[in-house]
Amino acid sequence: MINKIRDYRTNWNLEVNQPVARNYYPINLGIYTQDSKKEFSVLVDRPFGGSSIVDGHIELMLYRAVAEALNETDCVAKYCKGLTVHALYPLWISCMIGKMIEMSLSANQERTEMEKKRLVWKVEGSSSEEESKLVRGGPVDPTKLVVQLAPMEIRTFVIDFHHESRRRVFIAQLL
Repeated sequence: MINKIRDYRTNWNLEVNQPVARNYYPINLGIYTQDSKKEFSVLVDRPFGGSSIVDGHIELMLYRAVAEALNETDCVAKYCKGLTVHALYPLWISCMIGKMIEMSLSANQERTEMEKKRLVWKVEGSSSEEESKLVRGGPVDPTKLVVQLAPMEIRTFVIDFHHESRRRVFIAQLL
């Protein structure tokens, strides 16, 4: 996730004339807010606009991609109410990452095991120097949990979350 700070830009001095509009960002994976003690995260299943205009709050705005007013109603037997969009969002409260394992694209084999069995191809005219210039995402540091992505690279991880006495496993695919 990209770290964004409300009413702040690293590259220029920001004039805040519209605090809500200036602090909305496209959300494709998730959004989180944190203070000195806790962090609250929401993972999304579709693109949203998202922000944290007030400390401790997260706002998500569904993008419907239709050119019509949002005053639709859903009527059943003379009973009408506003249109509702149902979705499930995993909320991660007080969860800690127990371990993170990089997997193959289909998440059925660990990357470390794949690297051991990897075939090395020698192409005529190529040198080992050219092959060493290939950029791939490096290994994930278990203390920082920062993932590097090379251009056109897809990495898949199985993340084991610990939440008090329960365990949850989540598969993350970074594109």
